[in-house]
Amino acid sequence: MAALLLVAGCARSIQFKAVDETTGQPLAGVATTWRQDSRDLVGRYHSGPTDLPISKEDGMIAVDGVYRRKLSEFIFSRDGYAPVYGIYSRGIFGRADQTNSAPTSRGFIPEGTLTNVPPTNGLIAVVMKRR
Repeated sequence: MAALLLVAGCARSIQFKAVDETTGQPLAGVATTWRQDSRDLVGRYHSGPTDLPISKEDGMIAVDGVYRRKLSEFIFSRDGYAPVYGIYSRGIFGRADQTNSAPTSRGFIPEGTLTNVPPTNGLIAVVMKRR
């Protein structure tokens, strides 16, 4: 059992803050979809996609149950804004503004390189661009 915990790691919570690119103001009404993938010697497993609660006036989006060593994928969307695609693994969040494929049962494939977004005061900023 102890070995299993060492391999899987402990679940943690992460917090995002959705903001408008131009004004820097928090965005209410941002919908977030989350899935988490892992692999072992037997196969590949995923949980989700899960629709998280929509952001309130403060733009906050909380995610509980994230495993540091598993790959988490996020899609942030809001009417009037371009979607943001994100990948979180090993404590690092990378963002992409486009994918080269539609989301599938295996997740999405970001187009181009991911931009690393370091947390500030424990929050990961999701900067959203108006369409």
